[in-house]
Amino acid sequence: MPHIHCPDCGAVRTMDTAGCPECGRCANCGQKLAAESLTCECGFPADEKLFKRMQRRYGIAEESIEREREKWQRRKKLEPIKLAARILLLGLCVFLGVFTASFMLAESKPITQAVVGLLVVCLLVLLYWVFFLGVGKILLFVFGKLKSLGKK
Repeated sequence: MPHIHCPDCGAVRTMDTAGCPECGRCANCGQKLAAESLTCECGFPADEKLFKRMQRRYGIAEESIEREREKWQRRKKLEPIKLAARILLLGLCVFLGVFTASFMLAESKPITQAVVGLLVVCLLVLLYWVFFLGVGKILLFVFGKLKSLGKK
């Protein structure tokens, strides 16, 4: 049975069902599926063409399966540290927004300081999201759309 990395959560899984045992999403379209569902509306894994494409894109060689599972387990253990780092970075964004507004607008009205501080916080959080969380998914979405436009 071929093994792949789940495109959504990165888990090492077999391609015998549409839903990943870890995140429950279809490897092809990302739709959340019920645990007992063996196929997805997009046709994966019953559609041979989709099956082969997923195998080429996310496939793992038979001799590398255990090593890839160990890597995934190590990454999974780091999730609490990543969460703490994200919270720290978001806290830093809020602090910088408040500090910037109060420092730059010291003589202004408190409402002006609050509005500018909120705008700075929103901008920093947006930049944080784009650079640290969303870049990969945004690029995959854009390239997928460009590829589909090129086929038409």
